[in-house]
Amino acid sequence: MDVGNNVSFRLVNTSSANTAHCFHILNSMPFAVTYIDKDLRFTYLNAACEKFLGKQSEAIIGKTIYEVLGKKPLEQMTAQLDGTVLSFETELRLGKSNRVAELTFTPDFNEEKEVCGYSVIINEITANNNAKNDLSNNPEDALHESEYQYRQLIEKFPIAVYTCDAKGYIRLYNRAAVDLWGREPVAGKDMWCGSWKIYQNDISVYGVYTDEEDAWMSNFGDNPLEAFTQYNARLSARYITYLQKELVSLPDQIKELENKVNASSSNAKELKDLTKKLQTKKADLIRVKEESAIYTKEKYDELSPREKNIHEKAFCNNKKDPAFYELTTLKYNDEFTEREINIPKGDVLYQFREDVTTGNLPAVTWLVAPANFSDHPGAPWFGAWYVSEVIDILTQNPEIWKKTIFILTYDENDGYFDHVPPFVAPNPRDTTTGKTSAEIDTSVDYVTMEEERKKDIEQKYMRQSSIGLGYRVPLVVASPWSRGASSSSASAPGSPDARASPSSRRSRIPSTRWRSCVWAEC
Repeated sequence: MDVGNNVSFRLVNTSSANTAHCFHILNSMPFAVTYIDKDLRFTYLNAACEKFLGKQSEAIIGKTIYEVLGKKPLEQMTAQLDGTVLSFETELRLGKSNRVAELTFTPDFNEEKEVCGYSVIINEITANNNAKNDLSNNPEDALHESEYQYRQLIEKFPIAVYTCDAKGYIRLYNRAAVDLWGREPVAGKDMWCGSWKIYQNDISVYGVYTDEEDAWMSNFGDNPLEAFTQYNARLSARYITYLQKELVSLPDQIKELENKVNASSSNAKELKDLTKKLQTKKADLIRVKEESAIYTKEKYDELSPREKNIHEKAFCNNKKDPAFYELTTLKYNDEFTEREINIPKGDVLYQFREDVTTGNLPAVTWLVAPANFSDHPGAPWFGAWYVSEVIDILTQNPEIWKKTIFILTYDENDGYFDHVPPFVAPNPRDTTTGKTSAEIDTSVDYVTMEEERKKDIEQKYMRQSSIGLGYRVPLVVASPWSRGASSSSASAPGSPDARASPSSRRSRIPSTRWRSCVWAEC
């Protein structure tokens, strides 16, 4: 919905048809609704507002509050503006008559959390002295009535609508927003839409783990959002702690290596290896000193509410678990042989389990397993337990499970799963590599050496080859909505799981003509 290039309500997934519907609803409201921009100029009026002011929109749009309503309401408004909802009673001189009205200003915030305008509800107060005095003596009742009318307004919208305060916390929302998110938010506690989250025991950016601990307790580097700066992975408590520890330990490591280099024998290989390690440690110390001034708790505290919110959603971990960082020893009998293994002491699904149990699972979620639960060739033992446990958690809450589609997918096959070579695009400049129909251009599916040389990469990393397809990987879908077991061995894109999410189910995953011909539509 576009109201003078600004909106006072957060309207989600708005189509042109819905926009028209929204304007129809606004114009059918029995009370005056208008929108003013940050310069306090009118940009929209509904029909009731036009009737109240006695003028058509064309005569009002672009004018200021002072020009339309007079000096008094402008002074009352500007004296109290602080980024929160403002409601007051005022006298207005409209035409030849004096009118009494209650004005409610609800601030609208842009992405930088700056006020960019206000939605205004104007309630004319009856001339009856008793009613007037009643409202004057009970300003809280008047405010509650105004908020009730505001709630009624947004509830009538056929699309998801919600409002936030200056810090990004949800204040009001309608039923369509709840249906979109898949959960009921907590007003004043939940921020923004809360419709997605990525669960992992912990992230993979440098941190506090040994190699063994990392394999059991980090996300195996499989959360791609760690690579995107807007999610601020390096402002995590884990990375900040790592920097502080490295500042203390690296000088001692460097000193120890320097002593070994000086005491090294004539073994050229040993000296070369030690020198390389020393250079790496010195470079690490320079980096750590620079980054320790950049990535601090104070810098995290300076992030905007939105930046903190998407950081927490992207890197949701199990920090509430008291045994979050610990391993423990498990002893077991292997065909009459006593063995032992270190395993996580805590629950690697702690936060996911809690959110499912309490009914706070967002509409779209991802679970990223630690390396030892990933089913990679080096860790084939515990993936089955991880998947089974996730399904058990989901099915233990019938209200969650009845509206869930569980998708199990893999990012690579490691040579385990597929005996069938994938289709690959032929070189468009060499017909001996294969042919396609004349109208299919495979140049977008093939990289040549000429193209590689134009990039800023080393010669040893340059490759002339097709871009996929890759080997097939398993994908399993489980849901109470499925009609029973079925399977397909057809080649298909690795993105059908993305199409299941509410944000993308109306969009088509980008493809090329050649790919569309060789893989199955999902």
